[in-house]
Amino acid sequence: MLADELLGIDITKKKKKTDAIIAEYNRLSNLGKEKEAFEFISEAYCKYLGDWRILEKYIWMLVYDPNLNHKGILAHEDELNALCELILESCPVDSLRYDALSILGGICCEKGNIEKALEYSKRFPSYYMTSGDEIERCYKRGTEEWWKQVRANIYELIDILLDKITNCALYSKQPPEGTYKNIPKSC
Repeated sequence: MLADELLGIDITKKKKKTDAIIAEYNRLSNLGKEKEAFEFISEAYCKYLGDWRILEKYIWMLVYDPNLNHKGILAHEDELNALCELILESCPVDSLRYDALSILGGICCEKGNIEKALEYSKRFPSYYMTSGDEIERCYKRGTEEWWKQVRANIYELIDILLDKITNCALYSKQPPEGTYKNIPKSC
């Protein structure tokens, strides 16, 4: 067993097992089988404590618990708080740390503690500080790799912009005075 660990065999086996668990979870989710996905990832989480990838899926299933009509964030508040704090204290994966901050901020918002939610929000980088933007900077301007990343960044920005516009349309009966009057007619 020690020789396997030294050679990385156990690590490789664990990664393959985790890959299979994530693939099955994604398959169930993609089929719209949310309750089955929730049960599956809950069992996997209990069996593979300490696996960050499984924990990530698990915490989001708690937030959007299909058994509670997607109102799980407060129903699972204590467990989410504990797991998110654990992630912030010891997880080396930045994306999971941001998930934890987002969930903790969401809990605060739901409870009306906007000041604390803002504290969590301020720990995120600005829109400008994204992985896509940093990757773009790695390539020499005008190269094929640079153009590929620029296109990906533009698509992502358009997606964000469309989401913001959609939310404005859905949640605003009438925009505040002067909000859109300076937009050129060509837009």
